[in-house]
Amino acid sequence: MRALPRLAPTGSFAAYTVTDDDRVGGVAVDAKGVARLVIWICASKQVYPPR
Repeated sequence: MRALPRLAPTGSFAAYTVTDDDRVGGVAVDAKGVARLVIWICASKQVYPPR
């Protein structure tokens, strides 16, 4: 399991789709508490072990 970067330090996020070209789609909460649809590009280079 790996975690992706958040939009805000305390915001939650969830990934729903992974593609063959290293993209991950999901939703993340920004600093104002608004849920945003996001696509992490080059996801394998951004992941880190969860804490």
